[in-house]
Formats: sequence, C-alpha cells, structure tokens
Amino acid sequence: SLDPDAFYLLALGYARAKRWDDEGRALRTAIAINPRYTPAYVALSFEPYQRRPALAQEVRKGKVPPPWRDSLVEANRLLHQAFIIDPLAELGPPDVDPEQARFVQAYLNLALTRRFGGRPRDSLPAWVLWYQGLSAGRDGRYDPAIEDFRVLLRRAETIENDSVVPFPVGTTDFRYVLAILSDRAGRPADALSYYQQTLAGDLGHYMAHARLARLYRDHQMWTAAVTEAQRAAETNPEDPTTARELGEILLAAGRLPEAETAVREALERNPRDLGAEYVLGVILGQSGRTADARVALERFVALAPPALFGPHIDDAKRRLAALPR
Repeated sequence: SLDPDAFYLLALGYARAKRWDDEGRALRTAIAINPRYTPAYVALSFEPYQRRPALAQEVRKGKVPPPWRDSLVEANRLLHQAFIIDPLAELGPPDVDPEQARFVQAYLNLALTRRFGGRPRDSLPAWVLWYQGLSAGRDGRYDPAIEDFRVLLRRAETIENDSVVPFPVGTTDFRYVLAILSDRAGRPADALSYYQQTLAGDLGHYMAHARLARLYRDHQMWTAAVTEAQRAAETNPEDPTTARELGEILLAAGRLPEAETAVREALERNPRDLGAEYVLGVILGQSGRTADARVALERFVALAPPALFGPHIDDAKRRLAALPR
C-alpha cells in the first residue's frame, strides 16, 4: 500500500497489542510515503510513554531515568516537527476516540470560559492563550486565534519565559502560527509579513519557505515563488516533498524543463510520492511526450488511493483520454 493512512491505522492496532517495535515501523513507513504526515510524528512522540507508563509522572517530578532521557529528547523533537509541518494539527495522544476527543475539547473550552471568562486577554496565562488559540484556529475562528497569538508574541518579545508546551517555543514559532492563521483568514499582507519575520528569525525554517512560496504562487508572483520553493528544498533536503512543490510551481510558471528536473529529483528521493508521479505526467503531457506521459499517469491512476487523490485521479483519467494514441 502507498496510503499513509493505512499504515497509521495499522500502527494503532499494533499499539493496542503492545507491539511497540511494529508500531514504530508502521509509523515510519507512513512518514516515508509522506514526509508531511503529521499524525505519524505525533504518534511516535508518544511511543516512549506507551512503553513506560510511569514516564509521564517521572517527567512531572523531574526524575526521568537516564536510559529514557534520549527517548524524551527525540519525542519532543518529533512533536515539534509535527508542529512545524502544521501548527493546527492535533498534537494529543493518537489512541483517543475522535468523539471522545471532541467531548474533552468542548469540556475544556467550557472550563476555561468559566475560569477565565471576562478577563482581559493580556491577563490570561500563556498556556490558556496557547490552547484556546490553537483550538480556535482548528475550528476556523481565525480572528480570536490571531489575537491570542499576538499576545503570546508580545510577551515573547519582552523575553517573558513561560513554558507552554513540551517543546520550546518562542517568537519564531508564534510568528509562524500568526502567518498561517493570517493566510487562512484571507489576510495575505499580514501573512507575508509574518512569514518574512519568521524567516528573519530562522532562515532555515523550511516550512515557512514552503508556505511563503505557496502564497506567492497564489498571487502569480512566479519569480518570488520559485525562489522560496528553492530555499525550502535547500534548507531541508530530507523532505523530498519540497522538490515536488518546486516542480509544481515551475509547471504553473510554464518552465517545463526545470519543472521536470525538480519532479524527477523528488521521485528519485521518494519513489513512493504518487503526487510527484501525477505532476510528472502533467509535465510530460504538456511537453508533447505523450508516451512517457501515459506511463506516468497510468501508474498514478493504478496506485493512488482514491481517498487521498480522488480529484487528481479524475484529472489524470481525463488527461489520459485526451492523449493521442
């Protein structure tokens, strides 16, 4: 299977059977298929706590046994990686029933309203701002989410040290979240400013480069879009998705030879990236290389999971039907 969801569900089954090594392999396979698959990073970050149930209590007491300290460092790195890919992704334990998770969220929101309702936003604890800001962002309530993170950013800029989540966060992270929230709220000028501020604080923030490239692409600013996509690919060569995204932008800009080079690099580094196979088929078709385009598109149609690629499969079939024999 080339469906990361399938391997994620398999991993959850292994976890219930306490087959931790098999769980880890399934989750890493999901990431190998899609390096942006956040649920697998989150699940891997909770694996040490599954293996050692007492670990959460030991962390709270500051008495983590030495053999488990490296596992915790890696767990925090994986959770932060999920956050970098998508700050609005769910970062909680992976084995919680969705209905139960919604109930818990509703209960927490009610509890926060009762405890802190009516208080000025600037007076709220950082963890409250963090939780309710992300919660509002996930629900599409971007204006209150933006206001919560603006307060967090102001505090961070005054060097207020307030632990919010298991991994360290600071001004760069808050600006990055504000960029994404502003982008989704339809405020491109604010999003552009926050992305640029994020990169000023961390030039190696590959997802900020990638998202900024997408913003430029949406406004047909092709030179800037290509530049940011190239920077994303350069700053994180471990994520071949950046090469595919560069190819997609070059294709949209009409630079077909360069687009083909980028997409073929993406496929060489991750042969399981069916999205790159689709893009390659489109490039080859527009380049007049119909036989090669047919091979790429037929492979994509044969292997792509409909749940993940439904519209692209339909488009690929239309393109195949239009190719001359």
